[in-house]
Formats: sequence, structure tokens, C-alpha cells
Amino acid sequence: YSVSYQSQMNEKTWLGPCTQSQLNYLKNNKIKEVVIIPISFVCENLETKYDLDIQIVPQFNPLVIGSKDFNVSRVEIPAVNEKFVEMLISFL
Repeated sequence: YSVSYQSQMNEKTWLGPCTQSQLNYLKNNKIKEVVIIPISFVCENLETKYDLDIQIVPQFNPLVIGSKDFNVSRVEIPAVNEKFVEMLISFL
């Protein structure tokens, strides 16, 4: 596994490595498949739908990078899972 961070708000010091840099690192080190699991979120939001689905994942589409040797995808947020929602409700 690999950990990275996204959604830097400004040019100041931020957690790293950023997701794009980490994906480039993995690609350059011959990793063939990456599945992004946004563990910080329990519901979809701009950081998942826009940052990941529109900016990051398509950037590494094999048609965009010209290589079929690297594939990036993202899992859905757990909130779309009925059992996960039931678990959250049980805490109330």
C-alpha cells in the first residue's frame, strides 16, 4: 500500500506526498494497478467527486498517458453501502 494526500489549499507546507506525485512515483516504479481508497471520507464530496474523479484519476487514464501498463481507479465511499449506513445509525 501507499499513502498520499490531496486537496492542498495553498502554497504553504502540506502533508505529503500529494496524490499526483505518488501516482507518478508508482507508475515510474513499474506498479501496474492502483486503487485509490479515500479513507478520510464517509460521504462523497468535492474532494472525491471533483479532485479524484475529474482531476486525478482521468489524468492517469491509459489513453491519456499513452500506456496500457498503468491503471488507476477509485473505490466508492462507504456511505453508499447500506450496511455501513446502518452501522452509523446504530451509534446514535
